[in-house]
Amino acid sequence: SKVVICIDGLNETRDCDRVWKNEIPKLVGKLQSKYSNIVLLSSFRTSYQNDLFYDDYFRKVEYSNIIFLHGFNDLTEEAIDAYFDHYKIKLQNPSGQLDVFDHPLYLRIFCETKNPEKQKEVIIERVSKDDIFSVFDEYINLANGRITANLNKKGRYNKNYSRLKIDYLAKKIWQSHSRSVNYSELEDIIIRDELEY
Repeated sequence: SKVVICIDGLNETRDCDRVWKNEIPKLVGKLQSKYSNIVLLSSFRTSYQNDLFYDDYFRKVEYSNIIFLHGFNDLTEEAIDAYFDHYKIKLQNPSGQLDVFDHPLYLRIFCETKNPEKQKEVIIERVSKDDIFSVFDEYINLANGRITANLNKKGRYNKNYSRLKIDYLAKKIWQSHSRSVNYSELEDIIIRDELEY
């Protein structure tokens, strides 16, 4: 029988390019040579593949077991039920445009925005593709509150801090015709002193 080591979200690690680029091949090599009953399973966003792995890494036969996942595939309904149950959200009219939840991240953001505390059941009349903008706005406002609270900022703080940083980041990505930004660039964008008025 096999034992599985699962590392989810390699790209979510701080300095992921330094951490994983050298360490994953070492770990895989050790598992292959000494522990053939252990399998490594990892996930990452494909846009980070070049940061995480050397160019020819997946061309080697032994590392060619890659599966690409795109959203929930055929499990969207089950995922919606599970998330809504966990976040105590009741949908009055489920005949709406539920395909907006094909993307797992949006389903999570929607649920965290509509019932972040999960204390009481929240009733949502219907879901529409038009909701996406207001959900993201609300999510950014909630995130800003969490960020300033986690940084122990009391009293007066810049209530638009997160929005300003996200707008700046979006502009940077748009102007560079990219879909991502590396972590060191992100650190340069986030200046904690700007939290203060």
